[in-house]
Amino acid sequence: MIDLNEVRKKLEKLIGSRFDKNKILEAFKNYQEFGDNSVVIYQADYDKSKYFAHINQVGAHKFIIEVDENKIIRGLFD
Repeated sequence: MIDLNEVRKKLEKLIGSRFDKNKILEAFKNYQEFGDNSVVIYQADYDKSKYFAHINQVGAHKFIIEVDENKIIRGLFD
């Protein structure tokens, strides 16, 4: 198993690359929260430049992935 900091480091390595759900899923590989490892990734309704990625559990830590108009990842927030 990996911890949350490892997930963050893997996601940070994606900054500057094109948004790819498979790469984001790969960053969460071997990570669990609340005994679950299923990951959800979705676009924010209020801001099309932001995506959320987290374990599919209430209270799970959420990462916000910011992309530009060309879907290049420009930032990571949590």
